[in-house]
Amino acid sequence: MEMGFHFYNACCFLIIFSKVSTAIDTLSPSELLIHGMTLVSSDGCFELGFFSPGSSKNRHLGIWYKNIPMQTVVWVANRVNPINDSTGLLKIQSSGRIVLQAQNSTSVWSTNSTARVQNPILQLLDSGNLVVKDGKETWKNWDDPSPGDLTYSVELQGNPKMVQRKGSEKYYRSGLWNGDGFSETPKWLERWNSSDWSHGCIHSKPLNCRSGDGFIRIGKVKTPDTPSSWVNRTINLKECRTRCLRNCSCIAYTNLDVRKGGSGCVMWFGDLIDIKHYQSGGQDLYIRVSASQAGTDYEARICSYFIL
Repeated sequence: MEMGFHFYNACCFLIIFSKVSTAIDTLSPSELLIHGMTLVSSDGCFELGFFSPGSSKNRHLGIWYKNIPMQTVVWVANRVNPINDSTGLLKIQSSGRIVLQAQNSTSVWSTNSTARVQNPILQLLDSGNLVVKDGKETWKNWDDPSPGDLTYSVELQGNPKMVQRKGSEKYYRSGLWNGDGFSETPKWLERWNSSDWSHGCIHSKPLNCRSGDGFIRIGKVKTPDTPSSWVNRTINLKECRTRCLRNCSCIAYTNLDVRKGGSGCVMWFGDLIDIKHYQSGGQDLYIRVSASQAGTDYEARICSYFIL
C-alpha cells in the first residue's frame, strides 16, 4: 500500500507544484486540436493529443498519463487507421459528433452517438475519460466505435505495474515500477500481437534449502507478476539476498529502485509468473537455484537452468 501511495503521488499530487496555468481540458465547436496541442485533465494526470508509438512515424490520437516518465497510453481513437503525417486535427461539431481528420479533410475516425446536444463541449475528465457534455454526458471514449476492446492502465495491487486487458481478461503486464520507470513497458501498439506466452520452466536440479541453495543473476528481464511478493524500501541488495536465502519459500529477489546503484528489496514467493528476457532494457533478477548452479551471471536463455 505504501508503494502504491508514493507512486500515485508521483503521478498526480505533485502536479500541484508543476501544473501549467494555461492547460485546458475542453474543446468547443469553434476550436480545433492540431499537432502539438493537447488537452490536460484539470488535476493534471491525463493528457490527450497526437503521438507516435515507438519509432513509428504514424500519428494517433490518444490519451496518456501525463506525469509518468515513460509515455503510457491508455486509449487510442484511430488505432487501426493511423495518420501518416502531422496534418491531423480533432474537432467537435455543433451536433456533438467528434471527428478526427487527416489531410484533405479526410475523416479517419468519428463518434457515432445519436444523442443530440445544443451546446456541446468535449472534455477530458480527471478519470481519464473523454466525454461530450451539454449539462450531462452524451458520449464517452470507452464507448468509441473503433474496433477492439483493449485498455491499458496502472494497477496498484502488489507493486505498481501497467496492465493491458482485453475486456476483463489480463492480456499483458509490464514489469514493476523500479523508480526509473516500469522495468519493461511495451511500445504497446507495436507489440499487441507479439506476446511470448511461455508454458513455464521447472528447475533442472532440485532445490535444497536446508543444505544450501544459491542464486543466478539473469539480466535484462521483465520482473515477475507481484501478487505473492514482499517489498522493503530501506535495505540494500546484499541484505535482500540474505533475507531471501534464509526464507525457503523465497524464489527470487531484486532491487526495488534501480537508480543511483540500486536500493530497496523485492522478493517473490511461489511460482514466478510472466517473465520475459529482452535484448535491451529490463533489469536484473536473482533466481534461486541449487548450490551447484549458483553464482553465475546469465543473460542468454532463462530456461538453460531449468526444464521446460
